[in-house]
Amino acid sequence: MSIQPSSRAHDVAALLSSLSESSQPGARLGQKDELRERSGASSGSFNEGLKIAQDRGAVEVRRGPGGGIFAVERTVLGRLGGELMTLDTGDPSVAEALRMRNTLDPLVVSDALDHATMADIARLREHLGQMEQAIEAWDIDGFMRACTNYQRHVLSLSPNALLRPVFGALLDILEREGVPVSTMSRALTEEGLRARLAFFTRMTAALETRDREAAYAVMVESTVGWRPYLPRENTAPGQHP
Repeated sequence: MSIQPSSRAHDVAALLSSLSESSQPGARLGQKDELRERSGASSGSFNEGLKIAQDRGAVEVRRGPGGGIFAVERTVLGRLGGELMTLDTGDPSVAEALRMRNTLDPLVVSDALDHATMADIARLREHLGQMEQAIEAWDIDGFMRACTNYQRHVLSLSPNALLRPVFGALLDILEREGVPVSTMSRALTEEGLRARLAFFTRMTAALETRDREAAYAVMVESTVGWRPYLPRENTAPGQHP
């Protein structure tokens, strides 16, 4: 079985986190290219994994001469993010991850409303384009990755050093321990994917115009009307939650 890009990205994040933990804070772990070669991942998977590691507070990226990827001092919250990732699939805490993510969503959206730039809006629209392409190609795994990457970019806009590693770890759990809606029938799934794309499109418009009321309305409707991940043990072909 081939390894999906999301799995490779998590492997990259684990490698970078391990290197950071075994190094002194501030130590240079290497350049992106050499660490990518060491990981054996593609450029896309490595960048995705690096973003995950950054969201967890495990590494720091510095630009310019002498730049690269550096170890950071692991904070209490950084260690919490790592501990969250050790949860077993059958652990009831995994089922609570979605509830926790939904509870923290208002903080993430509020920060995005305050800090999103036009460059960020353009990047979010690229993710929307990837979702549309995935639907057209009937690449559901690709669609789910685009959804998660959209959320990761929105999270990266937050200046809250407490929120980023915890919310990022919750996204990791949902991506790693959940399965996408590909087990549903094609017609029902396509309808659901296009509804999800519509949610993200409306959220992007709300962020661009800094319309807090509209953004919160989309967030609430999305939480109530969409279940992006199904527990493994409760999923069977043709089954709908």
